[in-house]
Amino acid sequence: MKNIKKILCAIIALTFVLAVFSGCSNSTSGGNNTTLQTETISDTNGIKDTMDYTFVPDSEAVGNWTIVDGGEKNIDDFDSAKPNYTPEQLYQIQWQNVSLSDDGTAKFQFINSMSVLTTTWTKGYILNILPDTISAYTIKKIDNDYYMFAEWKSGDYSIRGQKPLYCVLKKTSDTLYSELQTQVATEGGTLSDSFSTGYSFVADSDAVGQWNVVDSVDYITHFDPSAQSFNGDVSKLLIQNLKFSQDGTVSVVYNSQQNATVTMTWTKGYVVNSGAPGIISAYKIVNIGGVNYMFFELKNGDYVLRGMQPPLLVFKKAS
Repeated sequence: MKNIKKILCAIIALTFVLAVFSGCSNSTSGGNNTTLQTETISDTNGIKDTMDYTFVPDSEAVGNWTIVDGGEKNIDDFDSAKPNYTPEQLYQIQWQNVSLSDDGTAKFQFINSMSVLTTTWTKGYILNILPDTISAYTIKKIDNDYYMFAEWKSGDYSIRGQKPLYCVLKKTSDTLYSELQTQVATEGGTLSDSFSTGYSFVADSDAVGQWNVVDSVDYITHFDPSAQSFNGDVSKLLIQNLKFSQDGTVSVVYNSQQNATVTMTWTKGYVVNSGAPGIISAYKIVNIGGVNYMFFELKNGDYVLRGMQPPLLVFKKAS
């Protein structure tokens, strides 16, 4: 009888321990449920990533990030003092800046385009940087700075099945810069631009000063400071220089054939009424080999009347 009581007591005690352990286990897994899992599908068209998307916030991720390195095979290999990529190699990475909002939207600024790609993100993942890809990210604090390690899933991944390398981004701000976005309207067969949130002046100290034209290209990555892309004399290009003032005005000096100087308005990233009323030209400043160059959309009749992609005038800041 005593043995039976001992056995029953042991069973009750074991049951209690298992119940407590099970409760702790369920609590732990509940925390992990916020990390969504991705699924990879391979078919004749290549690799596609999918997930049952639900937005899960990540306060560390919200803010602005700028790319500082690339081509890393392992996160632990990154050394902020000795980047893997040279400035020239870094310049070849397609996206340069990322803004993650607390509503689950992600905005990517591509170096080859003045436009902004808007997609979605959730804790640990950024969706559709390229179609049907989901890039995992990890954030690490290194020397009081926050770095994001994001998978770069290019054709090497989606077509050839190679393990993606990491792009490294450094957090530049916890608060999002409320960048003005332009929208295009077609009316009577012509295009016109406008700001979706209305115009307001946002300063850009990097832009202030005079910029002189040095080239014309179709895409930013086509520009080579050592080899002129434009087939001809740059003095024949429509705009010869831009002078940005701190008060939100910009003087546009045209070539000798036009023989004109026009004062326009500007805000960070854009020149308003460039060339014609209702036209907004984006600009982007890129550091190449230690020198800042400004890439400026030349929105002429090919854009306004025919809807063609505008060429980019390249300017170098006057010393």
